[in-house]
Amino acid sequence: IGEKFTSPCIESSTLYRRLTGDFSSHVLRALKTNAIKNLLDSKENQCRIKILTHPSLTEEDKRTLENVLQHKQDLNDFLDKLMERSVENFLYKNEPHLNRQTRLDIFAQLIAKKNIIIKFAFSNNPQAIFHKKKGIFTFPWGDQLYHVGGNNETLRGLETSNEAFDTFQSWHDRDLEVIKINEKLFEDAWEGRSTKYITRKLNQNTLDKIIARSPTK
Repeated sequence: IGEKFTSPCIESSTLYRRLTGDFSSHVLRALKTNAIKNLLDSKENQCRIKILTHPSLTEEDKRTLENVLQHKQDLNDFLDKLMERSVENFLYKNEPHLNRQTRLDIFAQLIAKKNIIIKFAFSNNPQAIFHKKKGIFTFPWGDQLYHVGGNNETLRGLETSNEAFDTFQSWHDRDLEVIKINEKLFEDAWEGRSTKYITRKLNQNTLDKIIARSPTK
């Protein structure tokens, strides 16, 4: 899914709006190199991906986001450090390698530049989890592509697990209404207008409430 669907859609789209029950920076490992470079080429404050996810992160992703927040006042120096340490090598090396440090540095850069914006959905019911898994790609020529299925925005969801999902294309009249309905549902969720969960922006107060998952190994 990551290689044959998500990657080309990211490269061609101006915006990807994603609801997911789980998110991890490991998703970068499921994307093609050109898709990652395409995101890195985005200008500062050019939002390419909006992610609304359940408030759970891996320990390393949570630490990375905390590090980004701590460097908001010296953002340019922080971005320079990321470039020098690994991002520049990934961008310009003939056969770039996405090792752990490079993955986390790229994740940090995309968050710091606001090319990716993450929000978290805290369910009002303490027994409930945010488990929605759908997304909308918007392309510069006006078309949209909506998908819904079982896969999360993780390495397992995009590469490893046996998943199924359906797509709806705006260039087919029969799909237009479905896309419009789900576009409104996303915007309501993103702007905190849901009655079932509270949508919180990325800040230290939010991170303090997020569950940190230990590594699987």
